Amino acid sequence: MNRLFDHAHLLDGALARACAYMALAMLSGMQLWEWRLQRLLAWRQYFNWTAFALGSAALLLALNSAALSGEDAFNAAAMSVASPGEMLELLRFSAFGQAWLAYWLCLLAAVSCRKSWVARTACLAMLGALALASHAGELGMWNWTYWIDLAHMGCALLWLGGMSLMLVLRLAGNSWMSLREFSFFSRVALPVFLLALASGAARAWLQYAEEGGLGWTYAAMLGLKLAAVAAIAACAWQLRRLLRQPGFSMAAYDNGLTLEFFFALVLVLFTSLLTQLPPD
Repeated sequence: MNRLFDHAHLLDGALARACAYMALAMLSGMQLWEWRLQRLLAWRQYFNWTAFALGSAALLLALNSAALSGEDAFNAAAMSVASPGEMLELLRFSAFGQAWLAYWLCLLAAVSCRKSWVARTACLAMLGALALASHAGELGMWNWTYWIDLAHMGCALLWLGGMSLMLVLRLAGNSWMSLREFSFFSRVALPVFLLALASGAARAWLQYAEEGGLGWTYAAMLGLKLAAVAAIAACAWQLRRLLRQPGFSMAAYDNGLTLEFFFALVLVLFTSLLTQLPPD
């Protein structure tokens, strides 16, 4: 488990990924529900600027983590914040920094434009930039690993974003978020979730084949991630059962949806930590 202590700012990097994932998930979920309703959501600006705040925090945290990656984890001085000059140097001269800058610029385009096709294109570009800033991006865009990672993240974040907005809108008391909309999301979520599982399994296998094995810390974190996935699958199965029951209970569905969202956040945490660990 010493890998967890090799980097003084590992948690910064993990938090950066978590914020970036949630920002893109929120925008993706908003696009899904606006496509379903064929109109703009009433809370659109709140979702947009929350996503922008999360994405901007992700950029700063990622640059800070990368700039101080060589520090001693047990040195108090390593807890300092990177200077603007160090962050600017990463943005100008490193592929990692340029990928994060591309993510942020596309985020700005997605939240500031009301045209759906521009926002959707920007979301796809954000997804590509996140993949480039990951382990898969180290191999370049012309490697199969990159595209499988892209598909995995895209499916997972579309599912997460759709569920997150459904929960927020439901708990906010929107009367139109009812059984009919739950059934719609259930039909969308099942194939998207299965595609995320399949692409994730392929991604893990490619990583294993490339490294000739996985380190204990990386494998342990991967196991925790799979445990969270199993908990989510169990919650989703229970929610689908509730939708088929004649005496549908809205309170039971709300409770089950909230529990699934909790495990989804746990999954985001483990996934974000996994991106910061070397596979070997």
